[in-house]
Amino acid sequence: MESTTLQHLANVGEILGAIGVIVSLVYLAAQIRQNTRSVQASAYQTMYRSSIEMSAFVGQDAGTSGVLRRGLQGHDQLSEDELVQFRAIMQGLFSGFVLFFGMWRRGLIDDLEWEPVVGNMRFYLRAPGGMAWWPMRMPLDTRFTRFVEEKILDSLTGSRAAADRVQ
Repeated sequence: MESTTLQHLANVGEILGAIGVIVSLVYLAAQIRQNTRSVQASAYQTMYRSSIEMSAFVGQDAGTSGVLRRGLQGHDQLSEDELVQFRAIMQGLFSGFVLFFGMWRRGLIDDLEWEPVVGNMRFYLRAPGGMAWWPMRMPLDTRFTRFVEEKILDSLTGSRAAADRVQ
């Protein structure tokens, strides 16, 4: 009888232990989910802060915004010093895009947040000066460079070639 009672106690102990493990796993999953949301919120905040800072930099004075505007029209619109400034502005913009690309690739920002970034890259690279800047840029992340060349530039040059054939 005593061994039966001990066996029952052991069984109850195993059941309680299993319940404890399940409760711990549920709690751990909730903590991980909460941490993931926190990391994603931080990524969104970083992304928007970076965008706002770059917009403020370009828009803070007419000289800088004029260099960007004329540089996008074509490098022949710029003096040598302005061309250096234009290249630096573009490098800064695309360095920010590299940061966003890394966040997107790691799942920290979703496709809905990433799509406007791709649209912005298309905007800059569609312009004659942006297209001319790309080959002379400073090195960027290899995966990002491949993404831009395969997903953005190929579609732009393909659509340009098709438009040229129609005209």
